[in-house]
Amino acid sequence: MKLELCEVADGEYGLKSLSPFCEKAHRALYFHKLDYIRNHTGRPSGHKQYNPAGQVPVLLIDGQPVPDSTAILIRLEELSDKTLLPADPAECGEAWTWEEFGDSVIAQYIPVARWLDERHWPLNKHYYSQGVPKPLKSFIENLVRKNVGKAYAKRDVLKQGMDAAWAEFERHLDNLEARVPATGFWMGDALTVADIGLFSCIQELRIPTTPWHRDRINERVTLAGWLDRVDAATADKH
Repeated sequence: MKLELCEVADGEYGLKSLSPFCEKAHRALYFHKLDYIRNHTGRPSGHKQYNPAGQVPVLLIDGQPVPDSTAILIRLEELSDKTLLPADPAECGEAWTWEEFGDSVIAQYIPVARWLDERHWPLNKHYYSQGVPKPLKSFIENLVRKNVGKAYAKRDVLKQGMDAAWAEFERHLDNLEARVPATGFWMGDALTVADIGLFSCIQELRIPTTPWHRDRINERVTLAGWLDRVDAATADKH
């Protein structure tokens, strides 16, 4: 069986990818101990032949595409003797709910923090002009930022403005800090899709290119400790 993960460029700071959804796929593949190769493009649309939506990741299984990170988690359960799903149906449902919370709630803050927050844009803009001739870099960076700003202005995350978005982000962190276990993993002693899904989104904001968010996360010491445990259990050591 040949597994090929279609994604965007390499990550940094201990992350395989700067996309939370690609990072989720990497962590799950490592947990399941499945060998795979990586297929990079500069933009998600570079893999559009495998996913008409032009989004990543896409996992090719013997050439057959499985788009969407959650669908990849489901498919990996069929390919491995290991599992990220609790045996109890109620706990399994809760684990998937937390995985979705990462995708639909936490992930929305990542592009806002990187592209639209004035404190962080200078630390991130070079990612969007890699390979572009120097005279065009500033133009491309500003164009990307303008388009992202236009798209996110219509979304709930920025409906009340940037300050309100970050106040809401901190409320989410407080709620997660109140819920996270002091030992073990999100649902108990074993890793689940809840850990993989939440970690992949929160950890993307816990890096030097988003220092305000990194510091707010690390202030929640129980949450930070859980992130470190998930990282240690799912990071590719190679």
